[in-house]
Amino acid sequence: MTLEPAPDVLLLHEGPVGERPGQLGRASIRGLLERRAPALTLCGHVHWDEPVAALGGGHVVNVDARVVVFTA
Repeated sequence: MTLEPAPDVLLLHEGPVGERPGQLGRASIRGLLERRAPALTLCGHVHWDEPVAALGGGHVVNVDARVVVFTA
């Protein structure tokens, strides 16, 4: 996977595994993103009780069954 230039926000259907138990996802995606993590990665597919995890220099927010609103 190549992201050039690296995005500030990345939206994925299935995301990386989180850092806490129960934050299910793909370890392979986490491995790829940790090298140059976007500031914010949004994903879903599986529910996380704790919806936020650190990822490299950024964060993963699992939005499964949640709403995310961006404002300027």
